Amino acid sequence: QNAGMRIIGSGTFAQVYLQDELAVKRTRMECPQWHKLPAHPNILRLAKMHKQGDHIYYHTKHCVNGDLYKLMADTGRLTIKPALHLTLYIAKGLQAMHRAGFSHRDVKLENVLIGDNHEPILCDFDFTTTINPSQPKSQYKRCGSIPYCAPEVIANAIHDPRAADCWSLGVCLYAMCVGKLPFDGKTNQENTDVHISKRILQNQYSIPQIPQHTVDAFTMDLIGRLLEWNPDQRLGIDELVSILESHSMDQQEYIQELTRLRK
Repeated sequence: QNAGMRIIGSGTFAQVYLQDELAVKRTRMECPQWHKLPAHPNILRLAKMHKQGDHIYYHTKHCVNGDLYKLMADTGRLTIKPALHLTLYIAKGLQAMHRAGFSHRDVKLENVLIGDNHEPILCDFDFTTTINPSQPKSQYKRCGSIPYCAPEVIANAIHDPRAADCWSLGVCLYAMCVGKLPFDGKTNQENTDVHISKRILQNQYSIPQIPQHTVDAFTMDLIGRLLEWNPDQRLGIDELVSILESHSMDQQEYIQELTRLRK
C-alpha cells in the first residue's frame, strides 16, 4: 500500500515518506485543525489528505534541508544573529496562528522545518487547538515534549496555551544560542521527565558563557522574558515580533552565515 514511498522520518505517532517529491505523513492520529490554519510562509501548508484503512495520509511540500534539530546537530550552536533571525520568523508563524485563533502546543526544534530559502516553517499540528477569544484560559490536556513545556502546562493548571507557545519558543532560542536545552541535566539520570519537570517548575536554568561565543545581554534578556515563570508576565508573541523586527538579517548574509556554521 506504500508503493513508491521511501521512509524519510518517523516519530512516536507517525512515519514520514517521500513520494513524488512530496512528504507524506502516515498516522492514525487525526489532525483536525491543520486545514483550517492561515496561509503563511512560516506555516507548513497541507497539500492534500486521504484516509486508507485505519491510517491517515497528509501530503505536504518536502523540505530537503531537514528541520531545526538537524541544523543544530550540524552546527552545534548558532551565532546570535541567525538565532534571532530564525526566532523572528518562527514567531511570525505563531503570530499568524494566534491571530487566527489557534495555539500550536508542540513548538520544538523537531517541529520547525527549514525551507528552500532556509526559512523556518512550523509543522506537526497534531496538538494544535482552537482558542476561545472570550475565555482563552482553560484546562487544556497536557501535551508536547516535557523539555519544552511551560510550568503551567507541567502543573496541569488552567492556562492560555498561546503563552505556553512563547515559553517553548524561548526554549528553542536558548537551544540555538547555547547548543543544549535549558532544563537538561548533566547526566542521563538527571534527564528523566520527572527531573526535567521539577527544574521547569522551579525555573532552574542558567546561560553558560562560552569562550568566543558569548550570549549578549539583549539575547539573555529576551530568553529570560520568554522563560518567565508567570505566564501573565511572559513576553507575548506580538511584542516579541515587534522587538525582533530590527534583527532580521539580509537573506544573503543569513545563508552565508549558516553555510559557514555548517562547515
